[in-house]
Amino acid sequence: MPSSSIAPATFGGVSRAPGGLGGLTFSSSCPPVIQPNTRIIGLCGTTDIRGSFDDLYLSDDEEPQSSKASTLKKIHAKGKDILSAANPSKTKREERKEARMLQAHPDGLASPKRDGWFLSDFYLFHHLFKGLGASQRWYTCENPSVLVSRYGLYMHGEAGGDHRVVLDKNMLGALQADGNVHVSSRGSLLQDFLNHVKAECRIAAEKRQPVLLLIFGHGDKDGYGISIGGEGDPDDAPRLRHQHLKILTRGLDISITLLTTACYSGGWLIQPGLNISALTAADSVSESWAWKASLGSSYHGSIWATAVMETLIKMEDPKTTQFQSNAPTIDVDDLGQDAKSATFAKLAEAIRQTLKTEVDGRDVHQISFSAQDDDWAQEWRKRSGIPLGKFQERWEKLPQRPAQAIVTQRPSKTGSTQLKPGSSSEPQQPHEYENRSIRRFTSHRNRLILADKCRQYLNSYPGVPQSSSDIRPFYAAKTFLASGSPDTMDMPKLQSVMDYRLDAMLLATTLKDIGLPTGCQFPACSLFDKDTWRDALSTTPRTPENIKRSETYRLVLSKVFKANLCGTPTIQQGPAYTKPDAYLAAAFVDNQLDEQSVDKAIAVMQAYKHSLVMTMTQRVRLDRSVRITAGAAFRSLGKRLRSPSPRKRGAIPRYSAEISSH
Repeated sequence: MPSSSIAPATFGGVSRAPGGLGGLTFSSSCPPVIQPNTRIIGLCGTTDIRGSFDDLYLSDDEEPQSSKASTLKKIHAKGKDILSAANPSKTKREERKEARMLQAHPDGLASPKRDGWFLSDFYLFHHLFKGLGASQRWYTCENPSVLVSRYGLYMHGEAGGDHRVVLDKNMLGALQADGNVHVSSRGSLLQDFLNHVKAECRIAAEKRQPVLLLIFGHGDKDGYGISIGGEGDPDDAPRLRHQHLKILTRGLDISITLLTTACYSGGWLIQPGLNISALTAADSVSESWAWKASLGSSYHGSIWATAVMETLIKMEDPKTTQFQSNAPTIDVDDLGQDAKSATFAKLAEAIRQTLKTEVDGRDVHQISFSAQDDDWAQEWRKRSGIPLGKFQERWEKLPQRPAQAIVTQRPSKTGSTQLKPGSSSEPQQPHEYENRSIRRFTSHRNRLILADKCRQYLNSYPGVPQSSSDIRPFYAAKTFLASGSPDTMDMPKLQSVMDYRLDAMLLATTLKDIGLPTGCQFPACSLFDKDTWRDALSTTPRTPENIKRSETYRLVLSKVFKANLCGTPTIQQGPAYTKPDAYLAAAFVDNQLDEQSVDKAIAVMQAYKHSLVMTMTQRVRLDRSVRITAGAAFRSLGKRLRSPSPRKRGAIPRYSAEISSH
């Protein structure tokens, strides 16, 4: 392998040193190192929670009508026996209600049609690393037997290409024989994982062994936490945060590597005091993506995980690859003086190039890397802790499925769903809201209002539901229009999610009108097709001008993201909606604003938003009903709410024509 210089900063490399990586370069090759003694710990935070169940939704006297309900009851009973620790004994009434819940919402969050793609990644790497390293433990809160009973199988890879089964009923026996998949209760999953990491890190420090962490789950825009398990609302699930890892590894001299598919996971790489190697599916301001759904609306793992796997296959060296951890040790000296292996910098560059040119073909993924101690020139296996294995052979042993047509879930102006060109299936028309779906959960009028908001959202180009933050809101809205009940959240929650997303687009349009210089033009956010615009940006001929345009977009998007112009959602409002940020960045790029003009426009937008918030806050404070309620609360405490004098409070603010017009 000829040696060359690589600059990690050009493909997502991050350094914690002052000044960052800058123009630093590192060698792409080095002498090989044989190190098959990694301690591997995997974690998947996905739960199989469904929408809430209310007494008013179905009365306790009603029984499920279809034969499917009895099947689902059996599945539920089976799952309860297997997961007795996670499912305490229930009354007959609770069991009947859960059976009806399964009938009404057959797809929980762990379904391949929802968040099951995290589980696809989880079981893919479990298969690839089988039998490797010094020890393995994989944590989940959903029993694979129950998942297979409910959803049949989980696959990985592009539906239109080579995709394979990573979990089905035929694999359950092998999983049980492995004995390293630990099913925790949803409430204790995070703590069980942390306890095991703490113990494994101490053993690794004593034996001078590396630790490899693989974490799959939703990531937060604010704080970079990763959702792990939880009994209730998934948006309020326990979070694994970088502080946990810092505390667990404090004072230990070990090599530790993190692989994660979480959105915004690149934020872990910029945290002071967390000195680890990392390969993340997103940087600190972007999301990770699943493969596009097949015609059955199933997601087959993440695009990034496929790129990592294919890179590992390409970097295999038959001279230094061992199939099992107990295989005879290879003496590095026997490889010869001319033997060379790739450095960690080369591994990171190869993942980036594989993702960009072979796996997806679009330059839209903002992945990140970091090297512990900034040692990018160390041999890639020693630095990353990735064990040695015949990954191609392992991938090809998985059952294969024929290629399937891919649905591009992008509502058009008329609301129809467009299919990928070449598909033989007819476009699916949107489900119309039907009066027969009206139940006693809430008023008929409120349901019609919510249905209208769902239609507005689905017709506003919300984006292809590939990112983890968009999949659940998209299908909750779609399911509500089809059946009158959202599948993975209750209706008050869906109302808040739709309000937040529609209002965020409206606010983004207002900020665009306020901030852009006079004469600049750009459509409203609800008419902006983020995916078409971004795809055009990444698939145009890679001329210096187009490359510069892409780099400008990323820079501007980072500025908009950090300015937090459209706010951070509450737990009730669901995951963060990134389209408004992308919209504002695209408006700046299309109008060819330079960096100074962008900074000035963002400052204007921030000032306008601040004045709007202060105006609304003052109106709430002076509202008569609010003051009556506050006065009653103060009196219950033996205090009195004073009324500010006109001199101190100023004139009662009113909406300006400019604000009310938006």
